[in-house]
Amino acid sequence: MIINCGIRRVVAVNEYHASKEAKRVFKEAKVQFDLLDGNIVAY
Repeated sequence: MIINCGIRRVVAVNEYHASKEAKRVFKEAKVQFDLLDGNIVAY
């Protein structure tokens, strides 16, 4: 949905424990991903 809407940058406070796939998709779509804190959050 983020990619389809034309969003070019995503900013997150914490790292999600399963975010590897999302980062790959963002990279392929040239969506900038900025992480403010390196803490990993597990839900």
